[in-house]
Amino acid sequence: MRTEILKITPDKARKYLERNRTNRPLNKRTVSQYAAQMTKNLWLLSGEGIAIDSDNNLINGQHRLEAIKLSGKTVKMLVVFDVDPETFKVYDTGKVRSAGDIFSIAGVNNGTAVSAGMMKYLLLQKKRVNTAGRVGVRDVKLSKSELLDIYYRNPTQWDIAVIIALKYYSKNRLFPPSIVIGLIAYLIIDKKHPLIKVESFFNETYDMEPVTNKTITVMKNIIIQAALSGRPLDIASKFKYLVKAWNIYLSGEQYDKISLPKKDEILEAH
Repeated sequence: MRTEILKITPDKARKYLERNRTNRPLNKRTVSQYAAQMTKNLWLLSGEGIAIDSDNNLINGQHRLEAIKLSGKTVKMLVVFDVDPETFKVYDTGKVRSAGDIFSIAGVNNGTAVSAGMMKYLLLQKKRVNTAGRVGVRDVKLSKSELLDIYYRNPTQWDIAVIIALKYYSKNRLFPPSIVIGLIAYLIIDKKHPLIKVESFFNETYDMEPVTNKTITVMKNIIIQAALSGRPLDIASKFKYLVKAWNIYLSGEQYDKISLPKKDEILEAH
Protein backbone atom coordinates (compact mmCIF):
# COMPACT_ATOMS: atom_id res chain seq x y z
CA MET A 1 0.00 0.00 0.00
CA ARG A 2 1.01 3.60 -0.47
CA THR A 3 -0.52 6.76 0.92
CA GLU A 4 -0.66 10.32 -0.35
CA ILE A 5 -2.26 13.54 0.83
CA LEU A 6 -3.99 14.94 -2.24
CA LYS A 7 -6.15 17.92 -3.07
CA ILE A 8 -9.40 16.38 -4.23
CA THR A 9 -11.29 18.60 -6.63
CA PRO A 10 -14.94 17.97 -7.54
CA ASP A 11 -13.78 16.57 -10.90
CA LYS A 12 -11.29 14.25 -9.20
CA ALA A 13 -14.04 13.12 -6.82
CA ARG A 14 -16.26 12.23 -9.77
CA LYS A 15 -13.48 10.13 -11.32
CA TYR A 16 -12.96 8.18 -8.09
CA LEU A 17 -16.71 7.65 -7.74
CA GLU A 18 -16.89 6.18 -11.24
CA ARG A 19 -14.94 3.24 -9.78
CA ASN A 20 -17.29 2.85 -6.78
CA ARG A 21 -18.09 -0.86 -6.86
CA THR A 22 -18.62 -2.15 -3.34
CA ASN A 23 -19.55 0.75 -1.04
CA ARG A 24 -22.66 0.70 1.16
CA PRO A 25 -25.84 2.57 0.06
CA LEU A 26 -25.39 6.33 0.02
CA ASN A 27 -26.76 8.29 2.99
CA LYS A 28 -27.78 11.66 1.56
CA ARG A 29 -28.06 13.28 4.98
CA THR A 30 -24.45 12.35 5.77
CA VAL A 31 -23.34 13.79 2.44
CA SER A 32 -25.19 17.04 3.14
CA GLN A 33 -23.60 17.34 6.58
CA TYR A 34 -20.11 16.74 5.23
CA ALA A 35 -20.71 19.21 2.39
CA ALA A 36 -21.90 21.87 4.87
CA GLN A 37 -18.65 21.48 6.82
CA MET A 38 -16.61 21.78 3.64
CA THR A 39 -18.53 24.88 2.52
CA LYS A 40 -17.81 26.51 5.89
CA ASN A 41 -14.12 25.48 5.68
CA LEU A 42 -14.54 23.36 8.80
CA TRP A 43 -13.42 20.09 7.23
CA LEU A 44 -10.10 18.97 8.67
CA LEU A 45 -7.55 16.57 7.26
CA SER A 46 -7.57 13.39 9.34
CA GLY A 47 -6.29 9.83 9.30
CA GLU A 48 -9.56 8.64 7.79
CA GLY A 49 -9.53 9.07 4.06
CA ILE A 50 -10.17 7.55 0.66
CA ALA A 51 -9.26 3.91 -0.02
CA ILE A 52 -8.55 2.57 -3.51
CA ASP A 53 -7.99 -1.16 -3.88
CA SER A 54 -5.41 -2.96 -6.00
CA ASP A 55 -7.98 -3.24 -8.81
CA ASN A 56 -8.34 0.56 -8.78
CA ASN A 57 -11.84 0.44 -7.27
CA LEU A 58 -13.08 2.81 -4.58
CA ILE A 59 -13.74 0.81 -1.39
CA ASN A 60 -14.03 3.58 1.20
CA GLY A 61 -14.81 7.29 1.16
CA GLN A 62 -17.84 7.65 -1.08
CA HIS A 63 -19.64 10.01 1.31
CA ARG A 64 -16.65 12.35 1.51
CA LEU A 65 -16.26 12.33 -2.27
CA GLU A 66 -19.97 12.96 -2.85
CA ALA A 67 -19.72 15.86 -0.38
CA ILE A 68 -16.85 17.37 -2.35
CA LYS A 69 -19.00 17.20 -5.49
CA LEU A 70 -21.96 18.76 -3.69
CA SER A 71 -19.97 21.55 -2.04
CA GLY A 72 -17.90 22.36 -5.13
CA LYS A 73 -14.87 22.73 -2.83
CA THR A 74 -11.37 21.34 -3.23
CA VAL A 75 -10.45 19.44 -0.07
CA LYS A 76 -7.25 17.82 1.15
CA MET A 77 -7.72 14.10 1.78
CA LEU A 78 -5.55 11.18 2.76
CA VAL A 79 -5.73 8.66 -0.09
CA VAL A 80 -4.58 5.07 0.38
CA PHE A 81 -3.80 3.14 -2.81
CA ASP A 82 -3.37 -0.59 -3.53
CA VAL A 83 -5.51 -1.69 -0.59
CA ASP A 84 -6.38 -5.40 -0.43
CA PRO A 85 -9.98 -5.65 -1.78
CA GLU A 86 -10.88 -7.96 1.13
CA THR A 87 -10.39 -5.12 3.66
CA PHE A 88 -13.73 -3.68 2.52
CA LYS A 89 -15.36 -6.18 4.87
CA VAL A 90 -13.92 -4.47 7.96
CA TYR A 91 -14.57 -0.82 7.05
CA ASP A 92 -17.09 0.99 9.28
CA THR A 93 -17.23 -1.85 11.84
CA GLY A 94 -15.74 0.30 14.63
CA LYS A 95 -17.74 2.50 16.97
CA VAL A 96 -18.28 6.01 15.63
CA ARG A 97 -17.18 8.68 18.08
CA SER A 98 -20.11 10.46 19.65
CA ALA A 99 -20.26 14.16 20.42
CA GLY A 100 -19.61 13.23 24.05
CA ASP A 101 -16.45 11.36 23.01
CA ILE A 102 -15.22 14.43 21.11
CA PHE A 103 -15.88 16.72 24.08
CA SER A 104 -14.03 14.38 26.43
CA ILE A 105 -11.08 14.03 24.06
CA ALA A 106 -10.93 17.84 23.89
CA GLY A 107 -10.55 17.92 27.69
CA VAL A 108 -14.05 19.20 28.50
CA ASN A 109 -15.12 18.11 31.98
CA ASN A 110 -18.28 15.98 31.98
CA GLY A 111 -18.13 15.91 28.19
CA THR A 112 -21.03 13.49 27.78
CA ALA A 113 -23.28 15.62 30.01
CA VAL A 114 -22.29 18.82 28.16
CA SER A 115 -23.02 17.33 24.74
CA ALA A 116 -26.38 15.92 25.88
CA GLY A 117 -27.35 19.28 27.38
CA MET A 118 -26.28 21.05 24.20
CA MET A 119 -28.81 19.05 22.18
CA LYS A 120 -31.59 20.47 24.39
CA TYR A 121 -30.02 23.95 24.29
CA LEU A 122 -30.12 23.88 20.49
CA LEU A 123 -33.77 22.84 20.53
CA LEU A 124 -34.48 25.93 22.61
CA GLN A 125 -32.52 28.11 20.20
CA LYS A 126 -34.39 26.69 17.22
CA LYS A 127 -37.77 26.87 19.01
CA ARG A 128 -38.18 23.11 18.55
CA VAL A 129 -38.89 22.12 22.14
CA ASN A 130 -42.29 20.85 21.00
CA THR A 131 -40.57 18.34 18.69
CA ALA A 132 -41.15 14.85 19.99
CA GLY A 133 -38.52 12.16 20.30
CA ARG A 134 -34.81 11.98 20.90
CA VAL A 135 -32.55 14.51 19.26
CA GLY A 136 -28.94 14.01 18.23
CA VAL A 137 -26.17 15.72 16.31
CA ARG A 138 -27.66 14.86 12.93
CA ASP A 139 -31.02 16.38 13.86
CA VAL A 140 -29.49 19.75 14.74
CA LYS A 141 -27.36 19.66 11.56
CA LEU A 142 -24.11 20.74 13.22
CA SER A 143 -20.74 19.05 13.10
CA LYS A 144 -19.05 17.93 16.28
CA SER A 145 -16.43 20.67 15.83
CA GLU A 146 -19.23 23.26 15.62
CA LEU A 147 -20.67 21.91 18.87
CA LEU A 148 -17.27 22.33 20.48
CA ASP A 149 -17.18 25.92 19.21
CA ILE A 150 -20.50 26.58 20.96
CA TYR A 151 -19.00 25.33 24.22
CA TYR A 152 -15.80 27.36 23.87
CA ARG A 153 -17.73 30.60 23.33
CA ASN A 154 -19.10 30.33 26.89
CA PRO A 155 -17.17 27.62 28.74
CA THR A 156 -17.76 29.03 32.22
CA GLN A 157 -21.52 29.17 31.75
CA TRP A 158 -21.61 25.62 30.38
CA ASP A 159 -19.53 24.32 33.27
CA ILE A 160 -21.81 26.07 35.76
CA ALA A 161 -24.92 24.62 34.09
CA VAL A 162 -23.47 21.10 34.30
CA ILE A 163 -22.36 21.42 37.93
CA ILE A 164 -25.77 22.74 38.99
CA ALA A 165 -27.71 20.11 37.01
CA LEU A 166 -25.65 17.21 38.35
CA LYS A 167 -26.09 18.56 41.89
CA TYR A 168 -29.86 18.47 41.44
CA TYR A 169 -29.76 15.03 39.84
CA SER A 170 -27.87 13.66 42.85
CA LYS A 171 -30.74 14.89 45.05
CA ASN A 172 -33.51 13.29 43.01
CA ARG A 173 -34.16 12.19 39.46
CA LEU A 174 -37.18 14.30 38.71
CA PHE A 175 -35.57 15.49 35.45
CA PRO A 176 -32.68 14.05 33.44
CA PRO A 177 -29.56 16.28 33.58
CA SER A 178 -29.65 16.98 29.84
CA ILE A 179 -32.81 19.11 29.92
CA VAL A 180 -31.74 20.96 33.07
CA ILE A 181 -28.31 21.71 31.57
CA GLY A 182 -29.85 22.81 28.29
CA LEU A 183 -32.40 25.11 29.91
CA ILE A 184 -29.95 26.67 32.38
CA ALA A 185 -27.42 27.32 29.61
CA TYR A 186 -30.06 28.84 27.35
CA LEU A 187 -31.44 31.09 30.08
CA ILE A 188 -28.08 32.48 31.22
CA ILE A 189 -26.31 32.59 27.83
CA ASP A 190 -29.02 33.49 25.35
CA LYS A 191 -31.69 35.13 27.52
CA LYS A 192 -29.17 36.82 29.85
CA HIS A 193 -31.16 36.00 32.98
CA PRO A 194 -29.21 36.38 36.24
CA LEU A 195 -27.94 33.03 37.46
CA ILE A 196 -29.45 33.67 40.88
CA LYS A 197 -32.93 33.95 39.32
CA VAL A 198 -32.51 30.73 37.35
CA GLU A 199 -31.10 28.90 40.37
CA SER A 200 -34.02 30.03 42.52
CA PHE A 201 -36.46 28.42 40.10
CA PHE A 202 -34.58 25.13 40.14
CA ASN A 203 -33.96 25.26 43.90
CA GLU A 204 -37.71 25.52 44.41
CA THR A 205 -38.26 22.72 41.89
CA TYR A 206 -35.89 20.46 43.81
CA ASP A 207 -37.14 21.42 47.29
CA MET A 208 -33.95 23.27 48.18
CA GLU A 209 -35.85 26.53 48.77
CA PRO A 210 -39.47 27.19 49.83
CA VAL A 211 -41.80 27.15 46.84
CA THR A 212 -43.01 30.68 46.02
CA ASN A 213 -45.02 29.79 42.91
CA LYS A 214 -47.56 26.98 43.07
CA THR A 215 -47.08 26.31 39.36
CA ILE A 216 -43.86 24.51 40.28
CA THR A 217 -45.78 22.21 42.63
CA VAL A 218 -48.39 21.58 39.92
CA MET A 219 -45.67 20.62 37.45
CA LYS A 220 -43.94 18.29 39.92
CA ASN A 221 -47.22 16.59 40.84
CA ILE A 222 -47.96 15.87 37.18
CA ILE A 223 -44.56 14.19 36.74
CA ILE A 224 -44.70 12.28 40.05
CA GLN A 225 -48.28 11.06 39.53
CA ALA A 226 -47.41 9.83 36.05
CA ALA A 227 -44.49 7.86 37.48
CA LEU A 228 -46.61 6.40 40.29
CA SER A 229 -49.26 5.30 37.80
CA GLY A 230 -46.70 3.19 35.97
CA ARG A 231 -46.81 5.44 32.91
CA PRO A 232 -43.90 7.86 33.44
CA LEU A 233 -43.55 10.84 31.15
CA ASP A 234 -40.90 10.70 28.46
CA ILE A 235 -38.00 13.16 28.38
CA ALA A 236 -39.61 15.30 25.68
CA SER A 237 -42.78 15.78 27.74
CA LYS A 238 -40.81 16.60 30.90
CA PHE A 239 -38.84 19.18 28.93
CA LYS A 240 -42.04 20.86 27.76
CA TYR A 241 -43.49 20.98 31.25
CA LEU A 242 -40.25 22.40 32.63
CA VAL A 243 -40.13 25.17 30.02
CA LYS A 244 -43.80 26.06 30.56
CA ALA A 245 -43.33 26.17 34.34
CA TRP A 246 -40.30 28.45 33.95
CA ASN A 247 -42.25 30.83 31.70
CA ILE A 248 -45.08 31.05 34.23
CA TYR A 249 -42.62 31.45 37.13
CA LEU A 250 -40.85 34.26 35.28
CA SER A 251 -44.13 36.06 34.57
CA GLY A 252 -45.05 36.06 38.27
CA GLU A 253 -48.40 34.40 37.54
CA GLN A 254 -49.60 31.31 39.40
CA TYR A 255 -51.40 28.48 37.65
CA ASP A 256 -53.54 25.71 39.16
CA LYS A 257 -53.21 23.63 36.00
CA ILE A 258 -50.68 23.35 33.17
CA SER A 259 -50.86 21.19 30.08
CA LEU A 260 -48.63 20.16 27.22
CA PRO A 261 -48.62 22.45 24.18
CA LYS A 262 -50.63 21.50 21.13
CA LYS A 263 -48.78 19.67 18.37
CA ASP A 264 -48.34 22.72 16.13
CA GLU A 265 -47.67 25.19 18.97
CA ILE A 266 -44.25 26.84 19.19
CA LEU A 267 -42.91 26.61 22.73
CA GLU A 268 -40.18 29.11 23.54
CA ALA A 269 -38.36 29.66 26.84
CA HIS A 270 -38.68 33.32 27.87
